[in-house]
Amino acid sequence: MVITLEHRLIKLDTAHNVRHIGGYATSDGRRTRSDIVRAGSLHRVSPEGAKALAALGITTIYDLRSGVERETAATPSMEDHGIRHIWGPVFNADASPTRVDDSFPGFQVMYRDMLQNGQVAYRGLFEQLALSSGGFLFHCAAGKDRTGVAAALLLELAGVHEVEIVEDYSHSAGLLGEMLRNWNPPANRPRPSEETMKRLFASDAEDMVATLEYVRGCWGSSRGYMSAIGMPEDLIVRLRARLVE
Repeated sequence: MVITLEHRLIKLDTAHNVRHIGGYATSDGRRTRSDIVRAGSLHRVSPEGAKALAALGITTIYDLRSGVERETAATPSMEDHGIRHIWGPVFNADASPTRVDDSFPGFQVMYRDMLQNGQVAYRGLFEQLALSSGGFLFHCAAGKDRTGVAAALLLELAGVHEVEIVEDYSHSAGLLGEMLRNWNPPANRPRPSEETMKRLFASDAEDMVATLEYVRGCWGSSRGYMSAIGMPEDLIVRLRARLVE
């Protein structure tokens, strides 16, 4: 495992888009913590990779994928390394990039759907993170969409400037080139056009800008969103404290 300064990247074997969210300046002059990690699927992580995560201090993994994704791409147990797994599906159906076709409505629509219909999953993630003490990793399939929305809400709660939140989101596309090159359509499904494939692996700034505007319009802020989905105020306060040094 190698941690680079560029994009806060953690180079973990056979896993994509693994990076911490630490080091961002907040509105009160503090910095976000680096023991909170966002990632793509971990289903191909080797025993050496599991050891590397444990060495990084990870004690909890929160999986935002659907049941079918977990069945077809199961994450290996890491209990022997002191790492527990928690499952909180944002969608019931497979929502990985390989299950989307040319009818895809765009990420702004998808992210609004996540915020509205994935509230149980996001509440679980935020509450578990608030209560955690060791390193915490959350992920979906590509670490870009379900994970990207969660990361944006967390960074906004911490007081990170919107420009940096959007920039953090935008890095994903550049880190998913290998996943895109190795992409294969699911059995019995037509292959989407090349243009659609590129869209599916994109992380354009305007999509996150629009999503943050949607959060503000509906709930006022990420804090308002967390309150609306049932998080007690004391846990929101605890979560915010957990995010910063």
